[in-house]
Amino acid sequence: MNHKTIKYLFLTLIFSLNLTSCQNDFITSKIILEENEEIVFYDVFQTGIDNYTIKFNYINSNDTINLFEYYLNDAVFGTGVFDVYKANDTLYVKTLYPAETLFNKTKNGLNILLINKTNFSF
Repeated sequence: MNHKTIKYLFLTLIFSLNLTSCQNDFITSKIILEENEEIVFYDVFQTGIDNYTIKFNYINSNDTINLFEYYLNDAVFGTGVFDVYKANDTLYVKTLYPAETLFNKTKNGLNILLINKTNFSF
């Protein structure tokens, strides 16, 4: 092999590795509330080795709105990460993983609150 061929193969390998490292691999989606034509759900994406992005979304009248995103850097991620509890007009999403409190409100007035279980109890 000549020098140009080796350089081309090396650059192709680096480029392909870079593309695969930037991908967000979809893992799962879960509906956490479905009532009064409102759906609240989250999608989980693996964004790297032991890195995850969890996107909380809201659907109302065919509009999908991103409520907030939660970033997790933990090797023990599983689908049972969240406990959900609804009280009055607030949907509490509790996790054992480190989390700052995240909050948003839907068009119909439902408050959605992501909290750490160790700092909050019902």
